[in-house]
Amino acid sequence: MHFDFNDKIQSYNEWCIGRENEVTAILKWINDSETDKNVLPIFAPAGLGKGALVAEVIKELKGKQPLMFHFCSSGKTNNLHSVLYHFIL
Repeated sequence: MHFDFNDKIQSYNEWCIGRENEVTAILKWINDSETDKNVLPIFAPAGLGKGALVAEVIKELKGKQPLMFHFCSSGKTNNLHSVLYHFIL
């Protein structure tokens, strides 16, 4: 099983409009070496753009620093085994 999220990220990037402040805040949090917090929860009801927001952050970070990410959804990609397998690959 291979996880290629490029199409998903591209699709989300087309829908991430007007979220520049949130993207900037997340990038600032990621790059803040002074913090010891290493988990950023992003939560909201379904359909409010969490995936699009994260895809925009991924787009900004890709190629600039080491990056590991995984999009969970329903079915085979939504379990710990699949996530770990993806990261090992």
